[in-house]
Amino acid sequence: MFFHSSSVEGVNFDDLREGQQVTFNEARGEKGPCAENVQVQ
Repeated sequence: MFFHSSSVEGVNFDDLREGQQVTFNEARGEKGPCAENVQVQ
């Protein structure tokens, strides 16, 4: 699911790794569904 780097909370976007588990709230963006309030578990 798409999310903007500004939607990441608690860690820097550059610290995220593929396959890492996160929680998020689903929202509706201009181009469709997106994630907000992305947090590492």
